[in-house]
Amino acid sequence: MTPTPPDAQLLKTAVGSAEYVSCRYYPNTMQAIEELKLSGYTIWGVETTSESTIYCDQAYPQPLALVFGNEIIGIDTAVLRMCDSLICVPTYAALMICAGTAGVAYAWLHTPSGAIHVPFMKVTSVRTLVRPARSGGDASARRH
Repeated sequence: MTPTPPDAQLLKTAVGSAEYVSCRYYPNTMQAIEELKLSGYTIWGVETTSESTIYCDQAYPQPLALVFGNEIIGIDTAVLRMCDSLICVPTYAALMICAGTAGVAYAWLHTPSGAIHVPFMKVTSVRTLVRPARSGGDASARRH
């Protein structure tokens, strides 16, 4: 399980960025998804399945939450069923989750629906990236 602030090792690894990223703990991924859906988020799982489409061929909706698994077991089947859509990063060899996450995040941030900047990203302890809908104007809240 991913540690949550104020975990000393997490704060050391974050090198000061933890103060700019809001974090909320959920005991499991399904509870996080349920809350996000009630808040109007579309949920996409990033996993290679027969139903997945390639991540770079997408129009990313807003607001959107991406769910990532891990290198060994991926995303739990019950969690996959809760996702509104599944996307994948095509690979021809092993790919670390951090590399796949970076590729999908880059594509998401550079789509016409996503523009190039994000006001902030919220990371839950269940490795769910959440990008809130754009609110239109407070430049002081934006981070580049």
